[in-house]
Amino acid sequence: DFCLSRGLGDVYKRQNLVYRTSADGLSWSDPTLFKVGGSSSYVLSLAFNGTHFAYAYAPEAGTTLYYRLGQANSDGTITWSTSYEQRPGSSYTYDVAICFDTQGYPYIAYTTYDGGNYYPKVLKSSERNGIWVTASGFPFSLNTTISSSSWRVSILPLTSGKVYALYTDPSRPIFGRLWDGSSWGSEETASSSNIEAGAYHSAVNEGDHVHLVFLKDVSYDIIYVKRTYG
Repeated sequence: DFCLSRGLGDVYKRQNLVYRTSADGLSWSDPTLFKVGGSSSYVLSLAFNGTHFAYAYAPEAGTTLYYRLGQANSDGTITWSTSYEQRPGSSYTYDVAICFDTQGYPYIAYTTYDGGNYYPKVLKSSERNGIWVTASGFPFSLNTTISSSSWRVSILPLTSGKVYALYTDPSRPIFGRLWDGSSWGSEETASSSNIEAGAYHSAVNEGDHVHLVFLKDVSYDIIYVKRTYG
């Protein structure tokens, strides 16, 4: 039910963002514009839960975080919930990943600069209607002991309103935390090996289980690990 893209990295500068739709995978619609390009690159992430489509982005690394929600229609169009993009409140965003939980609430994981340190964090909205209202207890700092602008984050929807966040920095292990629907668990070390670079990982959930692959530093081996829930 969930399609997730953890950060498309830098989309080419000055390019508009468009989408196409298809009913059979063979014939495709003309491109439809959903974001006008600017003079800078985008840090972008997309999510779809079968009903709604959302994106989160920063115009470039170190700038404001934006969010928008739309309903996917059967004719391939998107009806946006608002005529403008929401600003969840982070002014210095360096990485973005978005997902919906099973109850339809959006979460955005990102790296931010607070004026002294770079930490990975998670935002949640208490609204599902496209108006961003930051939920109580958020933003939550996933790690406050390692400051790095190279943190990269992923966030996965599990079942019953739970989510799992993964975050890592070059030449370090991958870390994780479980949101059980009401509180965050303690930080977990998800890998015994270090990753080559933070962006060199991909993860997907299978119910409440998490499958993770990443590129090991130095040897460049592709490593697979699984988190079994409970």
